[in-house]
Amino acid sequence: MEDEVKAGIEKFKAECSRQLPGISLVIPVRPTGANFLVSLTYHGQRSYITIHEDDFAEWGEGSSQEPALQAFVQETLRSKSFL
Repeated sequence: MEDEVKAGIEKFKAECSRQLPGISLVIPVRPTGANFLVSLTYHGQRSYITIHEDDFAEWGEGSSQEPALQAFVQETLRSKSFL
């Protein structure tokens, strides 16, 4: 796995925890067809999303991607009725 993808995954996890403390994430080690199937669990409610490895790589490249990551996490949590 590329360093940028690893960094992006860590930033994604940190942003999810910042916006919704107590959320549990499961992200596989390898993508399937360039997409990661991410499990999100909060207060017993579980949902799944897919995130393309290029998105993780972009988020991991630098701080200029922070607003995009924050917006993605917020929209994802809202669409799954976690917020």
